[in-house]
Amino acid sequence: MSPVINYPPYLQPQAAFQHLSVAQLVVQGRYLLRGLNRPLVYDQGGLIAVDCVCNPRERMLDLSVNLLGTFSVADGVWRVTASPPWQPGQTVQPPAVGQISSWQPYDWYTVAIGRIHQQPTSILASNQQLYCHVCHDPTHANYWHLVIGFATAQGQNVAGFPLSSGEKKRMLGDLRAWLRQCIGLNPQPQILPTGNASNVIPLPYCQHIQPDVCPV
Repeated sequence: MSPVINYPPYLQPQAAFQHLSVAQLVVQGRYLLRGLNRPLVYDQGGLIAVDCVCNPRERMLDLSVNLLGTFSVADGVWRVTASPPWQPGQTVQPPAVGQISSWQPYDWYTVAIGRIHQQPTSILASNQQLYCHVCHDPTHANYWHLVIGFATAQGQNVAGFPLSSGEKKRMLGDLRAWLRQCIGLNPQPQILPTGNASNVIPLPYCQHIQPDVCPV
């Protein structure tokens, strides 16, 4: 298959890239961007509707997001499938035509990384308190891809818990409600224009030799 010539090269890992540090992103006051395939809806209190956080709700255990900065709101129109995980030193090619699943307008919201990363929730799973974690999860098509997940204080990812369907349903609903509160009343803050140099993630921020330790 021939490559998609217009796929933005700045979304892919570059030769000098290593890893992002989520702790550093917290210090920088960075935001995560979550794209939606539906309009953003608000409740009477000004928060986004709970079913806008993610749908289907199972995605809450491994919620796909992007680092807002070099990756802009406009870049959310790209939907790339079958893009493998990326490790430093690997050579990447633009996605092929068959990897592009859609290219349509969409809605979006953001959440400050510092509001959620390593923060405790009031939610229990198997009588254990859950903490939120943000992890860098780069792919060959998107260096700026991260995931939001939940784990115990000991680092056990809740995705592996042996929960009944009823327990899982209640937990996922509570996690969505918790994240909605963290998103807050300003889910679409003023975003710098695409290409603004002050909004691009500087190269040194992409050169951490050791990856973050994330719950598995």
